[in-house]
Amino acid sequence: FTCACLHAAPTPTPSPSPTPSAARSTPTLTPATGQVNPTNRVPDPHDRNVVYFSLVGHTLRGGFRTYWESHGGLPQFGYPLTEEYREQSPTDGREYTVQYFERARFELHKEYAGTDAEVLLGLLGKNVVPCQ
Repeated sequence: FTCACLHAAPTPTPSPSPTPSAARSTPTLTPATGQVNPTNRVPDPHDRNVVYFSLVGHTLRGGFRTYWESHGGLPQFGYPLTEEYREQSPTDGREYTVQYFERARFELHKEYAGTDAEVLLGLLGKNVVPCQ
């Protein structure tokens, strides 16, 4: 997928928050048939349990939000580039719930539910430069 650099760094605000209704979208991932493209901008859900980033039109919730907030947030991972969706891992071939950020790919590992390893970082370099 392609990453667009975002130079502005406003602080994310939990929903509800007034946001412009921007409908710009540049899909670059091809999700499984029947799924909504996870790169498409989404509207603000106005849910206090969800962080909405109006700059990029994406949300952060649940375990991914907890991990993002407790491990460095915006300076460490950047803005979300997708919503959560299911994707097959190039590492082990299993399907995980993932979410892409400017500088990371989060994977939800249900087999580690309730532990610090429930959210793990995917191997982005392996996706870009496959081992030979």
